[in-house]
Amino acid sequence: MLGPKLCRVFAAVCLSLLASVPTQAQDSLTFDIPAGPLSVSVPAFEVLTKIKVDVPREIDLSGIATAGVTGRHTLEDALAILLKGTGLAARRIAPGVYALGLPAQTVRVEVFSSAPYAAGSTSAATKTATPVMDVPQTVTVIPRALLNDQGAQSIADAVRNAPGVTISQGEGNRDQIVLRGISTNSDFFVNGIRDDQERFRDLYNVESVDVVQGPAAVLFGRGGAGGLVNLSTWRPDRASRSSAALEIGSSSHKRATTQLAVPFGARGVLGVSAMGEDSDGFRQGFFLRRYGINPTAGLELGKHSRLVVGIEHMRDHRLADRGIPSRDGRPVEIDRAQLFGSPTQNDARSGVDSVTTSIEHTFGNGTLVRNVFLAGRYDKSYQNVYPGSAVNTRDTLALSAYNHDIDRTNVFSQSDIVAHTKTGGLRHTILAGLEAGRQYQDEFRRTAANLVDVPLSDPVRDADFAAAPVTVDRRARADVLALYLHDQVQIAPHWKAAAGARLDRFGVQVDSRLGSGSRLERTDIAVSPRAGVIFQPSRAVSIYASYASTFLPSGQTLGLATNTAELTPENAKNYEVGAKLDVVSRRLQLAAAAFRLDRNNVKNVDPTDPTKLVLTGQQRAEGVSLSIAGDFRRLRVSAAYAHQRARIVKDIAAAPAGRAVGLVPNDRLSLWATSDVTNRVGLGGGVISQGASRTSFTNQVTLPAYTRTDALVYYRLGRHRLSLNVENLFDARYYPTANGDNNISPGAPRSLLLSLRTVF
Repeated sequence: MLGPKLCRVFAAVCLSLLASVPTQAQDSLTFDIPAGPLSVSVPAFEVLTKIKVDVPREIDLSGIATAGVTGRHTLEDALAILLKGTGLAARRIAPGVYALGLPAQTVRVEVFSSAPYAAGSTSAATKTATPVMDVPQTVTVIPRALLNDQGAQSIADAVRNAPGVTISQGEGNRDQIVLRGISTNSDFFVNGIRDDQERFRDLYNVESVDVVQGPAAVLFGRGGAGGLVNLSTWRPDRASRSSAALEIGSSSHKRATTQLAVPFGARGVLGVSAMGEDSDGFRQGFFLRRYGINPTAGLELGKHSRLVVGIEHMRDHRLADRGIPSRDGRPVEIDRAQLFGSPTQNDARSGVDSVTTSIEHTFGNGTLVRNVFLAGRYDKSYQNVYPGSAVNTRDTLALSAYNHDIDRTNVFSQSDIVAHTKTGGLRHTILAGLEAGRQYQDEFRRTAANLVDVPLSDPVRDADFAAAPVTVDRRARADVLALYLHDQVQIAPHWKAAAGARLDRFGVQVDSRLGSGSRLERTDIAVSPRAGVIFQPSRAVSIYASYASTFLPSGQTLGLATNTAELTPENAKNYEVGAKLDVVSRRLQLAAAAFRLDRNNVKNVDPTDPTKLVLTGQQRAEGVSLSIAGDFRRLRVSAAYAHQRARIVKDIAAAPAGRAVGLVPNDRLSLWATSDVTNRVGLGGGVISQGASRTSFTNQVTLPAYTRTDALVYYRLGRHRLSLNVENLFDARYYPTANGDNNISPGAPRSLLLSLRTVF
């Protein structure tokens, strides 16, 4: 026991400390804490107020952004303002000590559709946790809750929620999208690391899909002329719940997914995402067999350091389906299930084996240092027999055929420093980084002879691959070394700016194994800038203007030809103005933008020598985009609309000036809403409406305009949710995409998806 004298001393000290602690009743202070990650704002609040804010280990403040707090407030009011919109709340646990946690009313589990559609912050465009209002660029964050409600399982399903983004068929064996008139199959990233190999990506381990429109090479490097897609994967903490889902549906759809969170030790958590699927499809002979597992371990190394290690193993096997041909400038009239090709020879397989590590440390002044390392091997093999011509007046067509093997190895290391400083009265969030990478690629291709005079009434044929000559046999290596610097700065009470540049050295070397062999190589050094200014007359309004540029080297996809190896990079420049509103007590986000994107120095045929190319072409996309994301008591809504025009301004190798760019409709609308009718029953639905578009630069074939309607009904009981999704409710006949004029994808007929999700 303590002696009486010692007890009196202890009591006196406690009373003295209590007297020195400022409280809401006693004090108010003037605050000047800027927007940014809570990992910086909370320590700043502690220093100013002498209040202790206790943060549980399972809450990672570096990934949560705040709008900051300014002006004179009581301490509790200032803390509430600081946490507004973050999903966190503070409660007083002792004099001068507050603890952060989830407010009681938001404990409902996210898989039950009560999680929000609107995102308060994103790191997709800045590589730092930044309020969406402070990003001077069009960025759409598509959260897990929306993906679950829509039954989305692919990139194509997800990006339909972003304004103006359309899907390219990608030869029926890879993800490919069109962003502001630029088609790309390589501008994909996972947690900010390049993921550019050709494959279909699954969403089983994804928390959000972030779509950045306009060049983002300032932080991400080459390519990305129209924008990029970043997948943020599930990284559990000690507060994470485990979940599982089972699905059955039309066309023998069967799929199971799970996410398990298992704490270990005092500071660690192991998360395992897994998926398995065995499905058929509405197309003749179609099948899909895939599985994946992604264990990820996170470990707190002290209070301010964290290590995350993840491994992914995934396999995908499906029928390679290139769709149907055209006739008289439109998709041919035929049963939408009809296969053109061979159900036994058409085959697409891909695999991923990768390991990723991330280690970061936050210093006492809020400076963050991190390194992300990825090493991955990606193998792909596919074989196509597909429509090689339009259907002629004799009701016949040609079928083309080839097979292609691509093995890719990627190794990337990114090191970043994020510092928050105040100099000359200006507040800065500075990101400085170094990226180094190496990529290897082996390719092998055989091209079979065309099958001619194939009757439209019987277009299923095998090709003679045994006699097919080798047309590609090469090995490529690319080296990436880059430095980048980016600054987000508060330049006046209502004005902010964001500016930066990246210096890239990109070299590629291609060795052909055909004949006597040959080597082509090229190295480019380029600077990619971005600058934007933001006017915020209030916390609810942001008005911005921005400029960004990127470079597109000839070997960006690890391929060179004799007529491209000497060409300097193309470039793309984006000019954008826009406004973002965060209204109705921050429950409704609205964004509008007007843009012009010029792709310059596009390859064109040399008028003096048809065997050579020159950089004289130009492609332009102009338009406006609108988006809405809202979360109310029982209603959640997501909508996106774009009106754009993309055309050739100066002749390019693919088309003369004046022609429209393929797969860019003038108008595209997507709308989705979900409502909790009662505490247990909910309804949802949406529409996708798309104007007519050309299939390619030839402008000879048109995809008709269409509108597709989807619906959802769900029932919740405790930890379980039973959902029924109906896609294409009114069984519309439509053609969502194509790969050229004669590989046109029919849309699926009405289909049902029944799913049961549970948390434990």
